[in-house]
Amino acid sequence: MESTVTVYQYIDLNYIELMAGEDELMKQLMLEMLLDELPRELDKLYEHYEYQEWDELRRVSHKLKIVFAFLGNDLLSSANRELEQLLRFRTGLEKLPELITIIQKIYPKVLEELRTEYESLEVFV
Repeated sequence: MESTVTVYQYIDLNYIELMAGEDELMKQLMLEMLLDELPRELDKLYEHYEYQEWDELRRVSHKLKIVFAFLGNDLLSSANRELEQLLRFRTGLEKLPELITIIQKIYPKVLEELRTEYESLEVFV
């Protein structure tokens, strides 16, 4: 079977590849987890931001650090790290709209590329 490598603009799956190794089923399961968890967590992020629930927003941001690490998008990870720091120390909250906007703009593109990768897998269970 010939393997092709897809180059993505918004995700870098090196970390997932490292974790899954040659196990395509494991890679598939990891991508399924991301495709399932990411939309739910980002909905929570946006809701807590909208209602200015800073403690809850910080908790979701903290959880997303791990999820974003799997995605390999430096801008997304960086915006989220800064978001968590601002919320932890309750300083610079005027930067929150900009950080949320970065996440909102990048997230759909990340999700699209994740779906493309997931759909390209030929794993038989």
